[in-house]
Amino acid sequence: MKKQAPLFYILSVIAVFAVSSSTLEAQTQWRRAYRKASKELKNNQRTLAEEEFRKALTIDSTNNYALFGLGNTQYEQGKYAEAADTYKKISVEAGTISQQQAAELYHNLGNSQMKQKQYAQAAEFYKQSLRLNPTDNETRYNLTLALKLMEKNNQQQPQQNQQQPNPNPKENKSQQDKQNSPQNNPENQQNQQIDPKTSNQILDSYKQDDDKTRQKFEERKRNQQAQPEDNNKKQW
Repeated sequence: MKKQAPLFYILSVIAVFAVSSSTLEAQTQWRRAYRKASKELKNNQRTLAEEEFRKALTIDSTNNYALFGLGNTQYEQGKYAEAADTYKKISVEAGTISQQQAAELYHNLGNSQMKQKQYAQAAEFYKQSLRLNPTDNETRYNLTLALKLMEKNNQQQPQQNQQQPNPNPKENKSQQDKQNSPQNNPENQQNQQIDPKTSNQILDSYKQDDDKTRQKFEERKRNQQAQPEDNNKKQW
């Protein structure tokens, strides 16, 4: 009598085949969405590109390439806060991206903070990028710019505070103390860590390359009529 395969074995083979087929279909759909998103982004169809990147992320929500592409698309649409949030979903600590990609990620995070005038946070991200890729002149230039703008902003802040009306001193002081609290204001924490003296020390360390880098980006700015951080957003 011919032996028959046990029922549980047959069901197991069917289940494995079904899972494999489903996984293959999902991978195909993801590649299709990602390629279409990249094509739309290349054609400056940013809204359509964002839709396709989101489709790809519904299939694989942790895919670094789709997250990076979505962040770049949001950045190019002026959604700088959203772009920063998207970039931050990419885990550098997980070791799923290369050192170069991590440097580019921090560079773009710095750009998104610069656009929001969060100069202290931008400087920190640029420094992280330079630790991973010390030869990147674009990041070095942006760091120098962020530190100078941060120092200028810190110098202007006391004057602005003196000029502001204060109709209710007690209430305003309470609100100001709350806003200036380190727990409630991450930028204040960064400003404490990067004071003007530290900024000058960092600037001095990059002084040799700063002039050449500045000339390069000022020339590019004149030719393309765009801000430096727009021109050097990193792409994967």
